[in-house]
Amino acid sequence: MLPALALIFVLALPQEKVPASPPQSAVQEDSHQGALALAERCKTAILATQDSDGFPHVRALSKMGQDGLAAFWFVTDASSKKVAALKANPKAGLYLLDEGKTEGLMLLGTVQLIPAAEAAARKDCPASLAGFTKDPRWMVLRFVPSIGSYTKGFKDTEIKL
Repeated sequence: MLPALALIFVLALPQEKVPASPPQSAVQEDSHQGALALAERCKTAILATQDSDGFPHVRALSKMGQDGLAAFWFVTDASSKKVAALKANPKAGLYLLDEGKTEGLMLLGTVQLIPAAEAAARKDCPASLAGFTKDPRWMVLRFVPSIGSYTKGFKDTEIKL
C-alpha cells in the first residue's frame, strides 16, 4: 500500500522545468579542472577489476591516450586474466595519482574491449596505439567513466562526468 501512496504523491507534485545541465559550483568547476590536469599528467593508471570469485584484482597500466575525462585508452595482452575478467564483468575502477601533491582521481565505469584490428579502424583511437593495432595478440581497453571523485589535500569532491 505504501508504494501506491508514494506514487500518487509523486504524481501530484507540481512539475518544474529542470535545466539540461545544472550549473556547477566554483568548487566543482575547480575540481573538474584539477582532475583533468591530473589525468593529463599521469602516464600510469591503476585499474581494478573483479575475478569470478568476487575478489578485486588491481594492476598498473600505461595510459595510451585519453579523451578529456570521457575515456581512457590502454592496451594489454588479449589472453591476459584482466581481459577474461572484463569479458565476464566490464565494470571497473580506475585511479590516477600524484603522490607528491596528495592528489588523486578515482573513476568508476565500464571497459570496452576492442580487438586490435578493430581499434585501428576507429576514428577515436589514439595515434599512440598504432603499433599495437597491427598485432592480434593485443586487446585495446577503452575505459568510460560514469562516476568520479577528485581528491586534493585530503578533500574529496564529486566530479560530474
